[in-house]
Amino acid sequence: MIEMKKQILISVVLISGMLVGCKSSTDNRNDDGVQSYVVENLASKSDSIGEVFSRVEPIVLEANDSCFVTWLADTDCLGDTILTFDRKSRALYVFDPDGRFVRQIGKPGTGPEEYLTATGFALNRAKRMVSVICPMGYLYNYNLEGKFIDKIGLPKRPNYHHAQWLDGKTLALWSYVDEKEPSITVFDQENDSVIYEGEFDVREAGSLSATPLFNDGGRVYCGSPFNNEIKEVGIDGVKLAYFVDLGKVTNDSCYFENLSKLTDAKERTTTFKKDMAAGMFNYEKFLTLANQDYLYLWLRTNPGTPEARLLSVFINKNDGSSTVIDNTPDGMRFSPIYMNDEYMLAEVDLDFIDAFSEVFGWNLNVTEDDNSVLAKMYFKK
Repeated sequence: MIEMKKQILISVVLISGMLVGCKSSTDNRNDDGVQSYVVENLASKSDSIGEVFSRVEPIVLEANDSCFVTWLADTDCLGDTILTFDRKSRALYVFDPDGRFVRQIGKPGTGPEEYLTATGFALNRAKRMVSVICPMGYLYNYNLEGKFIDKIGLPKRPNYHHAQWLDGKTLALWSYVDEKEPSITVFDQENDSVIYEGEFDVREAGSLSATPLFNDGGRVYCGSPFNNEIKEVGIDGVKLAYFVDLGKVTNDSCYFENLSKLTDAKERTTTFKKDMAAGMFNYEKFLTLANQDYLYLWLRTNPGTPEARLLSVFINKNDGSSTVIDNTPDGMRFSPIYMNDEYMLAEVDLDFIDAFSEVFGWNLNVTEDDNSVLAKMYFKK
């Protein structure tokens, strides 16, 4: 019975051409360079990881007294070295390609080289340094060996949460703010000047659980939770780069405009949560990533309701086809944290290790006392 179950699981996951769910078409790039895609039948599902990936290998992040990861947030790679920020401990950890702990960079505290709190980090490849983001408006810069470089003040506004370096000196920042303040800031660190600020959205249109900024081939993009647009962020401002039609976010096209008219912040948040639980929204995006072949969306359909489903949507840039993997069923759930042209890294919850081990031949012995297990998922070529 166990062997039969394993064969069934392998067939479901790896057999090619078994997708029943999602067709996609792509329009030609328009005169402004915007790439448009239409993803149809998003409500249909498929569990075929093998449609996109050729193999999936485990990376068990080493746990010791100096490193225990509980809430992975921003993650980046330099070569195959993994840099990941743990939001609970507010620490940036470095692991080698096999998951062995290398070092911690920066730490919370009150010392001159320490930060009171942090929400994430940005990797500056040009200067080979990392910038830890303090939400009150500071960057703490360290080299890749963990040595403190300097502390930089940012334009004063609350709730800086994510950042990506555009080049060696220019940083794009995303803030969880109200519509009276810009959510996107482009900052020239060397000249201590703001190059651009904009994107004024009602606060509820953002999400603290989302990661809006991402890097693709040295370019930085921003994807918001409740719209179909993905914009490129540059030193000249923000421009539309992709439009992905997933269907209507909500049947009320004026919803966020009307929500913004509620001047009491508590009333607005209460209304938003109530409407979400009532099924107002068709989907909410948590994460957007891209590489040379795929545009990736991690989203939840029917958020806030018992019918909510987690979906991984892979849109092939070359032919416009799309693959939808349902992350909701018990057994094969994964949480993507990083993607490059060769592979995707995804966190696998302890509850789902057995299913991954059975299907992909992992031989792991992990417990709740261990650090996170990552799935290194290699794209088909």
